[in-house]
Amino acid sequence: MSAEHSLTQTQVLTSLVQRCDNGDVKTSRGELCEEFDRSTSVVGRALGNLIFRKLVRTITMGEFTPTAAGKKLIADGGTVNSGPRPGKIQGPRNSKEDSLRARLWRGIITLKRFTISDLVARAARDTDKNAAPAARRYINYLKNAGFLIELPHRSRSGAYPKQGEKIFWLKDAPSGRKPPRVKKSQDGQPGMFDPNNRTYHPFAKTESKAA
Repeated sequence: MSAEHSLTQTQVLTSLVQRCDNGDVKTSRGELCEEFDRSTSVVGRALGNLIFRKLVRTITMGEFTPTAAGKKLIADGGTVNSGPRPGKIQGPRNSKEDSLRARLWRGIITLKRFTISDLVARAARDTDKNAAPAARRYINYLKNAGFLIELPHRSRSGAYPKQGEKIFWLKDAPSGRKPPRVKKSQDGQPGMFDPNNRTYHPFAKTESKAA
């Protein structure tokens, strides 16, 4: 295993607990990337798994802290089992309800206000390929169809504090948990179909690529 991918969830959780004990209640993804000299995707996967296991929670966009269970695990000298999240690849359960876009949509309606790094950390799994580009593409579709609004200011506490990350906001209350999908209307106009209330949302401008 290369050094780039050798970061363990135990290492990340230990760092968060130590920082919390030293008075740093919240730690950004960027700080962890700098500490371990790892990419945003590697650190994000570890954080996502720890959040899934309820050992870490999100405080604000791009900032994290260990839960009581996470602190106890490290205090007791325990470790976090590496590998896929429990039950996520048990048999052929990769249905539409468990697809990356379905998980991204559920993350969006839960967070409501988020950066792409926040969303990937919450929704992506170790087995997802190119999760960040896929999330960015889906966000662009949703924004162009009017589901999301890109806020004028950027997050300075995430993975890219210098240039900042775009912040997106879910415009209206979600119509349901099924993810909107790219689909042309009956007259051939590109847009997105919301299966929750069976409504069609045309793109504000023509998308050049299909989903």
